[in-house]
Amino acid sequence: MFKPTLIGMAALTYKVAQFGPIRKARLQRKFDQKGAELVEKIRAAVPVDKGALRDSIRVEPGKKYPGVLILAGGTAATARGPNLDEALLTEYGTRKEVAEPYFWPTINNETSAIRSAVADKSDEGRDD
Repeated sequence: MFKPTLIGMAALTYKVAQFGPIRKARLQRKFDQKGAELVEKIRAAVPVDKGALRDSIRVEPGKKYPGVLILAGGTAATARGPNLDEALLTEYGTRKEVAEPYFWPTINNETSAIRSAVADKSDEGRDD
């Protein structure tokens, strides 16, 4: 019995395997660019007197799939004790300090624009 669908699937799998790394690299470039732009916007939203916090905001590449991780805090300069960090205390506040959200409001404002930019296929043919 002849099953052309299996042959078609094999051909498709071969093509995806060939073009997968190129597509992943293009997606990663888009994520890197948008991640850097987002980091700058988050840094601009940090309260002015929080220099160590502003400097701790960074972008790291995704580990398994194309993407980026935006991080704030987690450095020795932003630590406020063994289990506390300036990033969390500023974002959410404490009983004694008022919250000054900077991270999530910026992310929420930019989410749809970033999704649109990453989904944009206008530069698919470029290999710069």
